[in-house]
Amino acid sequence: VRTMRFDDILPILKEKNVRNAIMKVDIQWAEAFLCQTGSETFDYVNIPVVLMEWDKGPPYNRERMPIVVKFFQGRKYVPTADLCR
Repeated sequence: VRTMRFDDILPILKEKNVRNAIMKVDIQWAEAFLCQTGSETFDYVNIPVVLMEWDKGPPYNRERMPIVVKFFQGRKYVPTADLCR
Protein backbone atom coordinates (compact mmCIF):
# COMPACT_ATOMS: atom_id res chain seq x y z
CA VAL A 1 0.00 0.00 0.00
CA ARG A 2 1.37 3.40 -0.94
CA THR A 3 1.25 5.80 1.97
CA MET A 4 2.04 9.47 2.33
CA ARG A 5 3.36 11.74 5.01
CA PHE A 6 1.17 14.61 6.16
CA ASP A 7 3.76 17.12 4.92
CA ASP A 8 3.35 15.63 1.43
CA ILE A 9 0.19 17.74 1.04
CA LEU A 10 2.09 20.99 1.70
CA PRO A 11 2.89 21.72 -1.98
CA ILE A 12 -0.82 21.46 -2.80
CA LEU A 13 -1.74 23.81 0.05
CA LYS A 14 0.88 26.30 -1.12
CA GLU A 15 -0.32 26.07 -4.72
CA LYS A 16 -3.90 26.74 -3.58
CA ASN A 17 -2.69 29.49 -1.21
CA VAL A 18 -4.32 27.80 1.80
CA ARG A 19 -3.08 29.63 4.89
CA ASN A 20 -5.94 28.91 7.34
CA ALA A 21 -7.85 25.72 8.02
CA ILE A 22 -9.80 23.75 10.58
CA MET A 23 -8.72 20.13 10.69
CA LYS A 24 -10.66 16.91 11.33
CA VAL A 25 -8.45 13.91 12.07
CA ASP A 26 -10.00 10.46 11.75
CA ILE A 27 -7.15 8.00 11.42
CA GLN A 28 -8.05 5.47 14.09
CA TRP A 29 -5.12 5.25 16.53
CA ALA A 30 -2.59 6.55 14.00
CA GLU A 31 -2.58 10.21 15.08
CA ALA A 32 1.06 9.93 16.18
CA PHE A 33 2.09 9.36 12.56
CA LEU A 34 0.40 12.62 11.56
CA CYS A 35 2.34 14.40 14.30
CA GLN A 36 5.62 12.80 13.30
CA THR A 37 5.21 13.85 9.66
CA GLY A 38 3.29 17.13 9.79
CA SER A 39 5.50 19.82 11.30
CA GLU A 40 6.05 21.73 8.06
CA THR A 41 2.34 21.84 7.28
CA PHE A 42 1.46 23.03 10.78
CA ASP A 43 4.22 25.67 10.52
CA TYR A 44 2.83 26.97 7.21
CA VAL A 45 -0.94 26.75 7.74
CA ASN A 46 -2.75 28.40 10.64
CA ILE A 47 -4.82 25.54 12.07
CA PRO A 48 -6.51 26.92 15.20
CA VAL A 49 -8.82 23.94 15.73
CA VAL A 50 -8.10 20.23 15.35
CA LEU A 51 -10.98 17.82 15.92
CA MET A 52 -9.91 14.29 16.84
CA GLU A 53 -10.78 11.38 19.11
CA TRP A 54 -8.95 11.06 22.40
CA ASP A 55 -9.71 7.48 23.46
CA LYS A 56 -6.86 5.34 24.74
CA GLY A 57 -7.50 2.48 22.37
CA PRO A 58 -5.30 -0.61 22.27
CA PRO A 59 -2.04 -0.87 24.28
CA TYR A 60 0.17 0.08 21.32
CA ASN A 61 -1.73 3.36 21.00
CA ARG A 62 -1.10 4.25 24.65
CA GLU A 63 2.61 4.26 23.80
CA ARG A 64 1.98 6.68 20.90
CA MET A 65 -0.19 9.18 22.79
CA PRO A 66 2.78 11.04 24.38
CA ILE A 67 3.94 11.86 20.83
CA VAL A 68 0.54 13.41 20.06
CA VAL A 69 0.36 15.32 23.33
CA LYS A 70 3.91 16.69 22.98
CA PHE A 71 3.28 17.76 19.37
CA PHE A 72 0.10 19.69 20.12
CA GLN A 73 1.23 21.14 23.46
CA GLY A 74 4.41 22.35 21.77
CA ARG A 75 2.19 24.27 19.36
CA LYS A 76 0.12 25.77 22.22
CA TYR A 77 -3.05 23.77 21.55
CA VAL A 78 -5.41 23.28 24.49
CA PRO A 79 -6.92 19.78 24.62
CA THR A 80 -10.58 19.64 25.56
CA ALA A 81 -13.28 17.01 25.66
CA ASP A 82 -16.53 17.36 23.77
CA LEU A 83 -18.46 20.46 24.80
CA CYS A 84 -15.05 22.17 25.34
CA ARG A 85 -14.50 20.80 28.85
